[in-house]
Formats: sequence, structure tokens, C-alpha cells
Amino acid sequence: MKPTLRQMEYLVAIADTGTFGAAAKKTFVSQPSLSAQVDAVRQMAAMGGSIAILPSLYAISEAKLDPQLFMRPINHPLAQRDIGLIWRHSSPLIKKFENVGRVIVEVANSIMT
Repeated sequence: MKPTLRQMEYLVAIADTGTFGAAAKKTFVSQPSLSAQVDAVRQMAAMGGSIAILPSLYAISEAKLDPQLFMRPINHPLAQRDIGLIWRHSSPLIKKFENVGRVIVEVANSIMT
């Protein structure tokens, strides 16, 4: 299962505004609806078969709540947003997920320099 475009829009709005409430207003949905959609994305990663790209603060808080989740922060000094990749330690795709993180950092560095 993959996040929908709408779910990704919610994540970007959270990163832009810094709060779920402001993100809900920006995307014209209720805060509980937005929270439910973000939780669905988190659960995709928590089930072990997926990787999620989340605003870094949300990814950090999720990784603290579940010791089975691994969070890889991705940031750049010139970037407008910090993100985190999150996946389960027990996933059979760990090496691929680590490669995704490296590729994102490489692309960010090539774009931002």
C-alpha cells in the first residue's frame, strides 16, 4: 500500500505550518480527519512492508513511541522542510530503505548546491 497524493499533501501542510491544526485549515479538512490520514501513513511503515516520508518532527515522535521503528532524518541547510524516513527494524527491505535515504540526500545535495 502506498500513501495517496492527498495524504502527501497533508504531510507537506504539516511541515509548512508546523501544527496539525494549521495544516487542517490550510487543506480545508477537519483536524481529526487530517490526523487519521497521517496515522494511516504511519501505519503503512509500522506494518513493516513500507517506508513513509514524514515531516521530521512527526517521524521523530513516532520513532520514540515505537522502538521497532527506525527514523532516518533528511535535511539540508538550504531546504525549506526537514523530513524523516521511517520504517520497521524488522522489515526485509531495510537495505533498500537505507538506499532510498542515501539517494534522497544525494539528490538534495545536487539540487541545493
